[in-house]
Amino acid sequence: PKTGLYRIAMRERQNLVSGNFVTRKLSINGVVPFAEAENLQFVYSPKWQVEVLGDGETEFEFYFVEGEEYELRLEVTLGDLADILRQVQESITNLNYVYRQILIITGPSPDPYRDYNLGTELADCMEILREESARLKSVMAAIEDKAGVKGSFTSSLEKTVVRVDAMVKDPDTIPKKFVDFRNCIVGLGAWIQSAAQQNLELDYIAALPKDAPALRADAGFLENTGMAFMIFFGSFVNDYSTI
Repeated sequence: PKTGLYRIAMRERQNLVSGNFVTRKLSINGVVPFAEAENLQFVYSPKWQVEVLGDGETEFEFYFVEGEEYELRLEVTLGDLADILRQVQESITNLNYVYRQILIITGPSPDPYRDYNLGTELADCMEILREESARLKSVMAAIEDKAGVKGSFTSSLEKTVVRVDAMVKDPDTIPKKFVDFRNCIVGLGAWIQSAAQQNLELDYIAALPKDAPALRADAGFLENTGMAFMIFFGSFVNDYSTI
């Protein structure tokens, strides 16, 4: 309605995977207004929330002209998650190499009572396992830093780290843990597929004048109570058999 600076607010919810964040790229009339708009992040929350677009510290402002029409488009993008997925993919490649080296010595069904002396025979693989454990721990820390909370999203990574650390600590137990190790690698592959799904529910988008108060995500107590009474009394007059 008036020319000036506006903030863009969205009532949104990302409640499918705890401990994860999703990313969107914003364009206005087909143009990304500035670099930060290519990496808008929405963190996990079990409830609806009103998010004013920003970088976590500063709310972005957009200049709109009175009487003109604007098309706002949100495009799914991996953003900061792209580097995280690349790191995990590299880890899978290296862990698969270790798996094949163990397979050469023990075969597909290792004898749990035989001493394969893997700590000495595969000393280079033990070092690879240490490096991949450190890499996955760094990835988990990066995800938790971005999401602001630890959740189920990193459970597959954490399980792999625990298994790899145990193998490095006591190589003699690797034959007993060989199948679990393989399953962890498979789980990392499935994790990449699920992590790339950037699900986000969006209720509405609002353009707020620069000095306008923030919007509420939910109705207040009195509004909820009033609606409850309306529903209750309406139940006596509505003919539900016709619906």
